[in-house]
Amino acid sequence: MAGKQNRPRTQSHSPFAGCSIIIVAIVMMVFLVGFTIWSLFKVDAAITEFTQDEAVQTIVPDPAQYEKEFNDLSRRLEGFASNLSLGKKAELELTPLDLNLAIASYDRFKALRHTFSVAEIKEDEVAITIAYQLGSRPLGEGKPRYLNGTMYGVPRLDTGHILLDLSRIDSLKGEVPEQFVAQLSDHQITAPYLEDKTIGPYLKQLTRLELTPGALIVEADPATAPPTSSRPAPTKDEAIFKFTSIFLVALVVFGLFLFFFLRSGKGRAE
Repeated sequence: MAGKQNRPRTQSHSPFAGCSIIIVAIVMMVFLVGFTIWSLFKVDAAITEFTQDEAVQTIVPDPAQYEKEFNDLSRRLEGFASNLSLGKKAELELTPLDLNLAIASYDRFKALRHTFSVAEIKEDEVAITIAYQLGSRPLGEGKPRYLNGTMYGVPRLDTGHILLDLSRIDSLKGEVPEQFVAQLSDHQITAPYLEDKTIGPYLKQLTRLELTPGALIVEADPATAPPTSSRPAPTKDEAIFKFTSIFLVALVVFGLFLFFFLRSGKGRAE
């Protein structure tokens, strides 16, 4: 009829559009959570291959049996500190026995006893026997695991830090993957002692570190600035940071996907 006016047609909204969006969102979240859990257990299984439930304690020399060597070490340490206090250049040569005696004798190194022992010093690398405690299993009883074996690397200086660039780790149980060795590389041997009121100031003045057959030589020259690496020393939370970064990227991708999906669903509904 001519009197009738044409009214704009309205499209009915499908009730399944909203449901499908919710279902997709739930599926994506389940996938992300499942992938995270799967990755966690995969890493845990890889760590189990080269760790043990008990620590194999490293050998600690008895200072009483090395009285002459310990007295000589004390004399050289005092001479090194005295030269630095007078503003003079100081050099100190340390053998594996010197380093292990220091660990055994001085309380500030108590945390290294039975877990860290210098086995050998060569011209191109250092071998260190370790019994390192790692985290417990994800669904375990909270019992720690231990990486027992020997790690090999080259020490270097970086603004007071003595870092160990690892080349390999020989575990007593199994082969340690290169990815795990890379996570531990730049191992910060002296990091806990930089704030020590006694040895911290001396560590921060070190300007040279050299390996010789059977000894490690450190030097502090007031006329020379301590070396600074172009690459920052990683923190102990680097692995957690990498994992968090990957997880956040996944969440961002999911968010973008959901955003465009909602827009496209809204466009179809209008």
